[in-house]
Amino acid sequence: MKKSDAIPSQIDYSVPAEDFFFIPGRDEGLWSVGDIDWYWRPSQRAKVAAFAVSKIDDHNRRVNDVIDGYTNRRAFSSAIEFNTIPVVVDNFKVVRNLAGIGSKWLMSGAGGARIRNRYIWGHSENGYENEAKIVSYFDSVQTSDDLKPIEPFNGDITDLPFVIEARNLQNYFHFLTETLPRLQVAVDIKHTGPIVIAYHKTAIGGFVMDFINALFPEIAKQVELRPAPFQSDRAITTLTFDHYYFQTPDTIVPGIDEYAPRSWIWQGRRATRGSFLTFELNRLHDIQRSLRQRALDAIEDMDTSHLPKRFWVERSSGGAREREMKNEKKLVDQLKMIGFEVIRFEDFSPLEQIALMANAEVMASHHGAGFANMLFAGPQTHVIEIGTPQTASARWSDFIPLAHVSGCHYVAFFADLNWATPEKEPQYRIDGLIPVAVHDNSIKTITRYLRGLVGEFATNANKNEVLMTARHLRRSKSFRALRTYLDAFPKYVQADATLLQIYAKACDETDDPHTTFDALTALWEMDHTRFQTLEWMIWLTKRLKRPDLSHILVEEHAAKFPDRHAAFLGKIRWYQRMKSG
Repeated sequence: MKKSDAIPSQIDYSVPAEDFFFIPGRDEGLWSVGDIDWYWRPSQRAKVAAFAVSKIDDHNRRVNDVIDGYTNRRAFSSAIEFNTIPVVVDNFKVVRNLAGIGSKWLMSGAGGARIRNRYIWGHSENGYENEAKIVSYFDSVQTSDDLKPIEPFNGDITDLPFVIEARNLQNYFHFLTETLPRLQVAVDIKHTGPIVIAYHKTAIGGFVMDFINALFPEIAKQVELRPAPFQSDRAITTLTFDHYYFQTPDTIVPGIDEYAPRSWIWQGRRATRGSFLTFELNRLHDIQRSLRQRALDAIEDMDTSHLPKRFWVERSSGGAREREMKNEKKLVDQLKMIGFEVIRFEDFSPLEQIALMANAEVMASHHGAGFANMLFAGPQTHVIEIGTPQTASARWSDFIPLAHVSGCHYVAFFADLNWATPEKEPQYRIDGLIPVAVHDNSIKTITRYLRGLVGEFATNANKNEVLMTARHLRRSKSFRALRTYLDAFPKYVQADATLLQIYAKACDETDDPHTTFDALTALWEMDHTRFQTLEWMIWLTKRLKRPDLSHILVEEHAAKFPDRHAAFLGKIRWYQRMKSG
């Protein structure tokens, strides 16, 4: 290994893109350790929902645009899981928190996004012009004759250092989601040499070695924490294929367009800002899933009876990154009434934190690094974030991929800003991250939702309150809770078309076709103009094995909706077969 004091401490972002970005398979100095079995694969999506609950209408409009953009224009049909492999690299260096090979910089995982963003904004105010240069360069790389698949390394790797560049070792979110998972790769290759975590800045959080010792005891003694800059003539590091996707054609890495939305925002392999941000919302890394499984295995025989199932996570006071939530006590007092306990993650050991999330019914808190623990949530867990209009646009996308990993329910309520000008939209580069404020109406909305979620709600709510809570439960795909909730308000449900439709959805999703059909029948009797209701009823007759009803309803469809009937018959081929048989 070379001495780190020979490495420049700054990065020159003014060089052309072709001299700045390292392209695996084109630039020399990177080889895979072993064969590459896969690049990406489709994976489960999380159940993600969000609601605007600010007291300021302009904030709500902007937040609803963000929510609508994700739901209708950016969400893939499946999440995309990207493989992470060990690679041997020559002339490897870590400057600040970026990984370089020779004179260029490697794009991989979260570090690759930082490299991209800093190149765009690092040396010029005209970021859009710099972004166009990146897009143009990667377009040319994809069609170049000298781009080849990554070749395997044929030499001995026994004594090479395994190097991980860390953004820093102070921020729990970045450590848990970016740095810690990469240790799994060292385990997978049975690495016996030094494992260097090169980090930016000097302070090291106490959680770093606590988690390494708890989850990677077999290699913990090999781990060395070293401040950057750092360099080595030859080393092992990791390469995640997310950024590589935008540098290669389909002949090397298969395309993912079949899962992508049909939207002008998504431009496929072109690394435009719209495509890249859409991509980040829908991708996850296999090493995060591996870390989750390792963590769940570690608590398999653990006694968790002392841990709460519903809890509010408060932040420690007096920290360097303290952000006080306005009216937190008002909200928490309401949550305590329905069985929530107040905890701080740092009061628990690493394995207890994992167990808390894995077995939780509901975890709730205001925006913060503790949401990194969503990696360990169970599929039954509802993770509730109270954020701001600023976190909706700038930070929501950081947490959604973690929800994809665990498959939990991730629900965000974007409330207000706790600062002197709450009506103003802050600029992160100038104002920093502004803490959360919740006011009486947002507290009521959040509390009613959580009461409905856990089945401890008041039955004297008015119809508008019931409708709002029902819509929130439906959007968060909490269908069992939704059905229980609406069963408590039959008077409202039977008299309101919207509530009837929501109730039918809840019954259908909880696998009760008979009650679903009854609800749709009531809805159809209420309004004979809704073709969707009648067509849904016809589909249900197949599940109910009621061909007599199928005939009656199909004939009614022909009479009521002649313009749609032929096309609809083409969709229900099972009916044609049943009729002819």
